[in-house]
Amino acid sequence: MASAVLLGCDYLPNGVPGVGKEAVLQLLLAWGHRWNALSILDRWIRERFQAKLDDGDCRICRDDTSRHCEECSDFVEEVDRHKATCRCEVLRANKKLGKAEVAVKKK
Repeated sequence: MASAVLLGCDYLPNGVPGVGKEAVLQLLLAWGHRWNALSILDRWIRERFQAKLDDGDCRICRDDTSRHCEECSDFVEEVDRHKATCRCEVLRANKKLGKAEVAVKKK
């Protein structure tokens, strides 16, 4: 469903101008099945598509793996189906993900 929203569907016929199949595919592959793609898009809307480059370099998550920053805590509650992902850790491990998200948000 997320790809239909981004690329175009009955509810959003034109999709997001400038976002192509490759960009959407990269995002969906990076997000995987464990993250709810529609919840991520909902977060983006609430954040007004802020295109900040998020590389996961968070002191809280990096220095103390037993607790998470506010971003990770909110992300886990809203997006992660398994309730186990540290978003900062994922972004540190996959630099392309942060860049792909920013590229789509800028559109």
